[in-house]
Amino acid sequence: MNLIVEGKGIFISKHQGRIRLVQGSQVVEEIPLIHLKQILVIDTGVGISSDVVKLCSEEGIALHFLEIGRPGRSALRSGRQVCSA
Repeated sequence: MNLIVEGKGIFISKHQGRIRLVQGSQVVEEIPLIHLKQILVIDTGVGISSDVVKLCSEEGIALHFLEIGRPGRSALRSGRQVCSA
């Protein structure tokens, strides 16, 4: 499963074996780690916990940071960062 995260003010955290998306005090979505192949952040103003970055690296879940309409992008996979502009 690919998780696409869009929306200013969304925060990506982990909770009991799941990735949790929170906006303000409201839980927007929870996805079990077992189903995730990659997380695509396609907006600015999205926060992510260092625990999620570490967990994704350990579990081989790719993190991609994209901005619609802009050529630059970056990705984090299995403990190494790959950047291109």
